[in-house]
Amino acid sequence: MTTNSGSCLCGSVTWDVEGEPFQAFNCHCIMCQKAHGAPFGTYWFFETEQFRMTGGEADIVKYRSSHLLTRYFCGICGSVVAYPSERREQVVVPGGCHDDGKASDCEIFVAYRAPWYPITSDLPQHDVYPDWTGYEHVDEEQRPAGPDGIVRGSCLCGEVEFHVTEAFSRAHHCHCGRCRHARAAAHASNGFTSIEGVTFVRGE
Repeated sequence: MTTNSGSCLCGSVTWDVEGEPFQAFNCHCIMCQKAHGAPFGTYWFFETEQFRMTGGEADIVKYRSSHLLTRYFCGICGSVVAYPSERREQVVVPGGCHDDGKASDCEIFVAYRAPWYPITSDLPQHDVYPDWTGYEHVDEEQRPAGPDGIVRGSCLCGEVEFHVTEAFSRAHHCHCGRCRHARAAAHASNGFTSIEGVTFVRGE
């Protein structure tokens, strides 16, 4: 059986998975966008016996993002890391923290996708979890439009908020290994502006 190793960006938190995940999703929900700092997170689902933590458990920090889910992060570099399901004997693994592995089966929570990110894949699309998974989901409110000329941003918990008041000089999707591990996603989506073009509303 093939072993596939994953890690956060700094390499403090590491794990192995054995074999293939039984399902894989690109998740476009708002919480995943905020947790990953990316337009979507890619998640693999493994049975508990397929997963083994190999280092850094003491460096993991946890944040309860809803009544259904506690998310795990590396407390040193901030990468999303693998976490156990609270309702099933399963482990959820961020695909971006691996350098190879299974392609996604479908796009989920597309009703909440980032408005600036067009989904161009040929994968099946679902507004929430597909019915056949049996997974519960959290209803999220669509974000109202912001003031003209201002791009609003925040972290997942909302303690840090900022405004981008200058146009981006450039923007790109970066697929390098560092960005994938840092965002724990298939790629980062990075926009560039001047330091003066970003104002922290709170949490600086």
